[in-house]
Amino acid sequence: MSLSAILKLGDNTTKQYDKTYNVVSCQYKCSCGYNYRLPDTDVKNNSIEIRNQAEKMFKADMKKHIDAISSKYIIPGITSDQAILFLPAEAIFAEVNAYHSDLLEYAYKKRVWITSPTTLMSTLT
Repeated sequence: MSLSAILKLGDNTTKQYDKTYNVVSCQYKCSCGYNYRLPDTDVKNNSIEIRNQAEKMFKADMKKHIDAISSKYIIPGITSDQAILFLPAEAIFAEVNAYHSDLLEYAYKKRVWITSPTTLMSTLT
């Protein structure tokens, strides 16, 4: 299932709302998984080459999603100048934050904030 949300944020008590919309993309589907971090239990099935290939696929997949969100959902004058990539799994979010600071920098330059179930609300407020 894919889902995107468009939010109009503001202060509910004063009824003052932003003139722009905030976009949250929940369409992330990692086709490669992040299996390159699994322990070496079977050398044939989890070799260094396979891990490196899976890591490259993971990074390429993330960058593809960041680029798509940036180009589709950041529309000057209509949406805010930033968007959110929601990762539905804490493990993937932790992986990105722990081992892939280059992806965070790439997303930052594109004005796309990467969030997880526990960080989404703090990012929106």
